[in-house]
Amino acid sequence: ERFVRLDKGDFIGRDALIRQLEDGIRQRLVTVRIELDPADDLFPRGGEPVHTGGRLVGYLRAAHPGHAVGMALGLAYLPVEVATPGTPVEIDILGISRPGQVIETAVYDPAGSRMRA
Repeated sequence: ERFVRLDKGDFIGRDALIRQLEDGIRQRLVTVRIELDPADDLFPRGGEPVHTGGRLVGYLRAAHPGHAVGMALGLAYLPVEVATPGTPVEIDILGISRPGQVIETAVYDPAGSRMRA
């Protein structure tokens, strides 16, 4: 609505946007904090399944250990009812479940306090 004027004529994707406005948004892109076990070397890379309440709700689209911020982070499209910050999730990394949580926003360390020289 802010960036696209639907009344300006036909364009590719117009019908999909109208359907989305009518049906409502079903998924949101969220940041997921992933708890890793420092004793092993299982790191998320993207594509790992995301579960909550015993059901599959999405897949990590991208993920990596966030050494500078002290936690592993992932991005996932999740159903809106699960996309609320604080929602616990489980991430399956090579068959091993790791706890995680939907967090408020992308993590950023402007002071570089976790950076190593």
